[in-house]
Amino acid sequence: MNQFLSNPLFLFTLLFISFSISCLCLYLVLRATKISKNRLDSLINAENSLKKLEIHRQMSNILIISLTNSMQTQSAIALSNVLLSYCKYKSDVLTNKAVDNSLSAEIGHAVLAIETLEENRVVLEGKIRQLYGQLQSQIELGELEQRLIYAHALQQETEIEFASMEKMKLNVLKVNQVLDDVLVKLQ
Repeated sequence: MNQFLSNPLFLFTLLFISFSISCLCLYLVLRATKISKNRLDSLINAENSLKKLEIHRQMSNILIISLTNSMQTQSAIALSNVLLSYCKYKSDVLTNKAVDNSLSAEIGHAVLAIETLEENRVVLEGKIRQLYGQLQSQIELGELEQRLIYAHALQQETEIEFASMEKMKLNVLKVNQVLDDVLVKLQ
């Protein structure tokens, strides 16, 4: 055994083999690290893509709900305008019959309120449609999250607008009923 250790060729060969194995191990570790980093990067990219898709889906749902609220408000406004025109006509009939009619001014206020609500609805629907159009463009995750917050705010605004219009519509229906009752009593 001493004879092998004292042989310089054997020591050189042993040293060369050790060095080669060390280099091979280092190469394999570096290669495994690079593969792991690439896989980690692709997992992070996949996770970000999934987050973006989820936010896109949420925003689409929110904006669709917002547009639905806006369309329902538009329908309620149209119905209220028809009812208000009937109310105005009935109010004019009462006035022509020399009946004291205090509802005429209230009908005028309701017409103005509904016109204002319609103007606000149009502006809000424009914002919703603009945000929906922007949804199709490539946006960074942080900016997309900001737009999701904005979409939630728009949805809440359309819900408030719709609730206000429904209340107004019910009030117009009540006024219409009162006018009908008064007209029936006069005949």
